[in-house]
Amino acid sequence: MRIHRLGSMAVVAAVALVGCGGGGDALSKSQYVEQGNRICERTQQRITQGAERKFTVEGEIPSAQQITDFANETVDPALEEQLNGLRELTPPQDDRERVQDILTAGQTGLEEVRRDPTSLIGERDPLENYNELASGYGLDKCGALGEDVELRLSGRAAEPTRTGG
Repeated sequence: MRIHRLGSMAVVAAVALVGCGGGGDALSKSQYVEQGNRICERTQQRITQGAERKFTVEGEIPSAQQITDFANETVDPALEEQLNGLRELTPPQDDRERVQDILTAGQTGLEEVRRDPTSLIGERDPLENYNELASGYGLDKCGALGEDVELRLSGRAAEPTRTGG
């Protein structure tokens, strides 16, 4: 009985730590922002590189299927990695609610992209709220696809294909 109770207490403690972010010592705001921006910059680079590979014909507006493939193959896993990385960091005690709001907005945006991948080119950016909250906290590398990606999705900024010559 005692072992079972101790095991249950350990599970409850682990769940409580995960809910608060990584479970390690709380970071200062500047440490959280610095580490968070590094995480977001890495994932933003993955998205940019994916767009550069996927959308290469200058002036060609990507089809709904191309955008869906890009969202599913590149944006979704990169944003999932970004949010998981931010969740692993332990924010300052006074900022935990604010950081949770940022993460919730990110998850909501990701779920919207999953439901409708073509929302990436729609009137309303599904990641706008995430980007605004994250930027307001200092995580200026989080929640945005980047100008180059947005231009590629619109067909306005791909490198021209080269033919032999």
